[in-house]
Amino acid sequence: MPPSASPESRAAYTAAHVFDSRLPQEFLNFSISQFPKYTRLLQHFKGWVVRTPDDRFDPDRFTMMDYRLRWPGTTSFTYVLPLNKREALVEFTLFSPTLLADGDYDRMLHEYFDKILKIKDFDIVEEEQGIIPMTDFPFEKYSLGKHVRIGTAGGWVKPSSGYSFKNCERNAQKIVENLKLGRPANQGLISPRFRFYDAVFLGVLNRWNDLGPSLFNVMYAKNDIQKIFAFLDDESSIGEELRIIAGFPKLPFLRSLFNYLTR
Repeated sequence: MPPSASPESRAAYTAAHVFDSRLPQEFLNFSISQFPKYTRLLQHFKGWVVRTPDDRFDPDRFTMMDYRLRWPGTTSFTYVLPLNKREALVEFTLFSPTLLADGDYDRMLHEYFDKILKIKDFDIVEEEQGIIPMTDFPFEKYSLGKHVRIGTAGGWVKPSSGYSFKNCERNAQKIVENLKLGRPANQGLISPRFRFYDAVFLGVLNRWNDLGPSLFNVMYAKNDIQKIFAFLDDESSIGEELRIIAGFPKLPFLRSLFNYLTR
C-alpha cells in the first residue's frame, strides 16, 4: 500500500473464502508467444440509445445479428433492441483480434442508420462502449483452494459468444450449493465439454474471421431457436450438440480440431 493509505486499507483481514473478480496478471500479460496454445479474440462494440420524433421501432421485435453492414474481413454485425416505438439501443459489434479507432464505430453506426434503418432524424440519448475477451485461456486454473476467481476472471464469459449473464447467475447458485454441501466452491462451474466446443469454434474465427456471418447464419437457420439458446447457455444435450455441429462447414472445423488436438 502507498504511504498515504489509511490504516484501515493497510489492515490484514482473514476470511473462510475469497471471491476475486480481478483478472489474473498472466492473462493481462497474454501473448501468443507466452501462451501459444490459446486463442484470444475480442468482442468490441459501441452502441447508441436513440430517440426518434415519430414511431420507428417495433418493441415486440429485435434484430440479433444483422450482417448487411460489416467491417471488411471480420465477423461484425449490428443489433437493434427497441425499448419502445421511439427509442432503441443500436449497437455495432465485432469479433476480431484488434480494436477499431473510436471514430470508425461512429461511422458504422451512422451508416447503419442511413442505409439500413433509413432513419435520419434521431437524438443520441446515451452511448455505451466495451470490450469482452473471447478466449479459451484457462481462467479456472487460477482459482486455488478457497481463493475463487469469479466473473470474467473465473472464465464465466462464454468464449465463443461473449455471453455471461446466464453463466453468472448459474455459477453463483452453484457456489452457494457447493458451500452448503461442503464441496470446493468452484467445483463444477466450468464444463470441459463446452470449453472444447468453444476452443474449436474460436480457432475457426481466429483463422477465418470473415467466416463468422455464414457460420452464425447456418447455426440459426438450420436449428430450432430454443435449442440454439440452450447450446449457447451450455445446457444442451450431446445429441442436440451433434446435430448443430453437423450443420457447420466441415473443412475449417476439422482444421481447427486438428490444431486443438496437436497444440
